[in-house]
Amino acid sequence: YDSLLVKRRSEIHERIGQAIEELYADRLEEFYEVLARHYSRSNDLEKAYQYLKLSGDKAIASYSVWEALRFRKEAVDLLNKAPETVENKRKGIEARLLLMVPMRSLGYPEDCLQIVHEGEMLAKELGDNSSLAKFYSAISVYHLLKGDVPLGRKYVENCFEEAAKIEDIELMATSGSDLCAFYNAAGEYSRIAALAPKVLGLLESTQKESEYFGRMLNSYAGLSAYYGIAVGMLGSFEQGEAFCEKSLRFALDLNDKLTLAYAEFWYGALFCAKGDGENAIEHLQNASNLCEETQYIVLLGMSCSLLGLGYYFAGDLETAGKHMEKGLAIHHNAGLSMMLSIHYWALG
Repeated sequence: YDSLLVKRRSEIHERIGQAIEELYADRLEEFYEVLARHYSRSNDLEKAYQYLKLSGDKAIASYSVWEALRFRKEAVDLLNKAPETVENKRKGIEARLLLMVPMRSLGYPEDCLQIVHEGEMLAKELGDNSSLAKFYSAISVYHLLKGDVPLGRKYVENCFEEAAKIEDIELMATSGSDLCAFYNAAGEYSRIAALAPKVLGLLESTQKESEYFGRMLNSYAGLSAYYGIAVGMLGSFEQGEAFCEKSLRFALDLNDKLTLAYAEFWYGALFCAKGDGENAIEHLQNASNLCEETQYIVLLGMSCSLLGLGYYFAGDLETAGKHMEKGLAIHHNAGLSMMLSIHYWALG
C-alpha cells in the first residue's frame, strides 16, 4: 500500500467505498464510519463530507460526544482543504455549527474557539446573519465557561436582541437559554424570572416545545428548569418545584437522557437551596449518572459538587467531601475556570 502512487490509493479507497454502498445498501448506517474513512482518502470530497456528517450524527445519537467531536472536526478539516467555492464555504459554516453541539457538552476542548471564529468570519463573508448569531452565541458560552462573564454576556445579549427584532423563534429560544445561564452565574434571578416565561410562552404559542433547534438540549425543558430555580431562589419554593417538576416530566416524555440530566440537576439544585438533603441527593445522583452516561462534562462536575452539598445537608460529611472533590477535579481537568469557584465554595 505504501508503495502505491497517491492517485492510485485514492482510486482504491473510492472503489472500496462504492463497493460497500452497493453490498450493504439496506443497512448503510452500520458502515458510516468506514465509508467516511475511505471517502476521506479518495477524491470524492462530497461523499467524504456526507459520511463524516452522518458518522457525527450517529455518535451524537448514542451520546458518544468525543467521537462526534472527532468526526465533525474531520469534516471541518476536509472542507479547509477543498476549493474555496461559495458552496464549500456554506458547508464550512454548516460543519462548524454542527461541531458546536458536542463542543458545548465538553466545555470547548482543544482548538474549538478558533473553529468557531472561523465560522464567524465565513458567516460575515457570505452575509449569513442567522449563522453569525449562532456563532456569537457559541462564543458567549465559551467566555462564560472560561470565566470571562462580562465579555460573554455582551455577545449573548446582542444575539438575543437581534433575534427578538427579526422574531426568529429558534434564535430567541437558544440565545434566551444562554442568557439565562449568564443571569444565573451573576445571581440575577429576577432577570431569569422576567425572561424565561416570555420565551416559554413563545414556544407554546408556536407549538415548538419539542424542538431542539440544532442543540443536544431541549430549550423548553431547559427554560422551565431555569425559571423553577429562579423563582425558588427568589423565595417561592412551591412555584419553583412546580416548574422543575414540569421540566422533569417534559424531559421524561422526550425520552432524552441529556435533557433529563439537566432537569434533574436543577431540581436537585433547588432542594439544595432549601437545605433538603434527602431530595437533593435523589435528583443530583440521577443527574450525575446521566451526565456520565452522556459525557456531559460541563454539567457533570456541577452535579457532583451539588450532590456533595446534598450529603452535607444530610449530615454525611465524608461522602460530601468525596463528591465535591470529584466535581472540582472534573472541571479543573476540563479547564472550566468559571466553575471552580463554586467547587471551592462547596468544599469550604
